[in-house]
Amino acid sequence: MTAEQTAAQEHNRRAIALCAAGEWGQALTALHAALTLDPGNALYYHNLGIALRKLGHGEDAEQLFAVAVQLAPAYAEAWGQLARARMELGRLAEAAEAALRAVDLEPGRPFHYRTLAGVHTFTAGDPYFRAMRDLAAREDGLPPQERLELHFALAKAWEDAGDPRAAFDHLLRGNRLKRQSVAYDEAAEMERFARIERTFTPDLFRRLAGRGDERAAPIFILGMPRSGSTLVEQILGAHPQVAAAGELDSFAHATRTALEGGYPEAVANLGAEGLGAVGEAYLTRAPSESRLGERFFTSRPTDKMPNNFLYAGLIALALPRARIVHTRRDPLDTCLSCFSKLFTEGNEFSWDLGELGRYYQAYARLMEHWRRVLPDGLLLDVTYRDVVDDLEGQARRLLDHCGLDWTPACLEFHRATNPVRTASWGQVRQPITRSRLDRWQAYGDRLDPLRAALGQDSRAI
Repeated sequence: MTAEQTAAQEHNRRAIALCAAGEWGQALTALHAALTLDPGNALYYHNLGIALRKLGHGEDAEQLFAVAVQLAPAYAEAWGQLARARMELGRLAEAAEAALRAVDLEPGRPFHYRTLAGVHTFTAGDPYFRAMRDLAAREDGLPPQERLELHFALAKAWEDAGDPRAAFDHLLRGNRLKRQSVAYDEAAEMERFARIERTFTPDLFRRLAGRGDERAAPIFILGMPRSGSTLVEQILGAHPQVAAAGELDSFAHATRTALEGGYPEAVANLGAEGLGAVGEAYLTRAPSESRLGERFFTSRPTDKMPNNFLYAGLIALALPRARIVHTRRDPLDTCLSCFSKLFTEGNEFSWDLGELGRYYQAYARLMEHWRRVLPDGLLLDVTYRDVVDDLEGQARRLLDHCGLDWTPACLEFHRATNPVRTASWGQVRQPITRSRLDRWQAYGDRLDPLRAALGQDSRAI
């Protein structure tokens, strides 16, 4: 090994540590240094692709993964990452080819089967379905992360094959494994909801009205995960004046950096200067996080981080020109869809049916609170079923709420080429259908623990 290769390894090790710490920008610098010293190393292209994909540079990441597999055709992990990058870019047929290569190279690795499940419809006689069942028969020899990957992949396969009860058995097993690996304090989470309601009173809005940062007019799309927010962003993003930014951490970050004393209690003591600091912190970070730069100020950017519903009141105060779109879906369908997805981060409430239902209850109560106290005209509820039943009517409502002129392009949302980095990447690349409505009905009494936790909130919407 040459001195240059040894130095490149050190840069790569440092980049891995930086990625683990969330320091993605510094990781990029280290990986570029590694590639400069050892430009033929597929691992460094792969790792740089992961960092760029995390930062939303989907097309650049896809090109790097393509170089990695060209340099090392048997590099299964890089084929899997290439598949996921192509999914996000809407290149689903090419994504399926890459996912199949990954599975064929490492047929004992469940991670690749779950990647394949995102772009492949399984049938009862599918050889890849059989291979997953064979793996499940000896799953005790797999690491816990690979076991849960396998169960989520098998759940999708059994649903494709028309056996929702078998699918649900695997969802239960996969979610149970995931729940064992996360720290979720349900009592603390429920208390956080209550503290937010206590803080944001009508008097607070009267006292702080008109004191935020008015430099931009973002459109916040928020609500429960899996409630139709990606679909709504795609509809809006088809408008020539809208820039779809995806899920940004910028507002939560602004509350952490600009509020002394923590959210939500510190909001009650804010003056005009402190409120402006929150808006400024958001508008300093969001243009770069979204890769929009100055377009964040000259267009109507969307920010579809679902859990921004926790901050709706502060958004209204800190960014007075913002508009909020709240996406709603049938409670049972919403929760079932959350339970069906192996989220890569966050959403710790979603791995247990009881905790999931109680979280939904708390969310629904908080949204009722926002409807009572937010300024008139700021919040628009958009229901997934209504969008499916009347796409044009709901698209017109959305544009009118956001102060945008009508354009038929919003009805062709599935033709958009912007990257989609959520689990809905396949659905929003197709014309709208009714196939995702009332999905819960196929699961019968298996959802009784969820119904009990939801209580009245289990009623259809």
